[in-house]
Amino acid sequence: MLDHFGIELEFGSKKPDLFLCEQLEVELGADSIYFPQDSWNISEDFSASDAKFIGMELRSPKFDVFPQLILSSLLAQLKAVPCVITQTSGLHFHFSGPSFSYLCFLNDRKLGEISAKLLTLGNPSPKRLKHCGSITTFNTKASALRQLCEDHWECRVFDSTFEIEKVFSSFEKMLEVITI
Repeated sequence: MLDHFGIELEFGSKKPDLFLCEQLEVELGADSIYFPQDSWNISEDFSASDAKFIGMELRSPKFDVFPQLILSSLLAQLKAVPCVITQTSGLHFHFSGPSFSYLCFLNDRKLGEISAKLLTLGNPSPKRLKHCGSITTFNTKASALRQLCEDHWECRVFDSTFEIEKVFSSFEKMLEVITI
């Protein structure tokens, strides 16, 4: 059994989700707390909205090898539309698999410690803090780390970006904290 991952990358757009889906040749997404759907998709995300832009989210399909080439292409297309990173846009990683099964057996104090390490590592912008929580809000929608179901987890601490190097670096940093 392999470890699996997913990416949710939030941003702002003046164009509707259907337009973006056509431009990027991806599916229209449905909100799900479980692993991303079977294909790349875009949907609205109110947490990334501001007065000028509609909040959006690009979601990856489940992967076991970081999708550097396709994600790089999609990010370049989003910048060309142009879309923007709003002050509340986040970058979330989903993960499950044998390397992370130990998390299911940790008590809330230990999980809080991991959550605190991730929050320090991610150093989210002040405008995003209400969306990625703190150690006192472990395992809620607005937590730095939360268990979605059984062995499926989400890390919500990183600020969004259209730079593939920063997305990959954030992914690697997260793995350093959650992999034992």
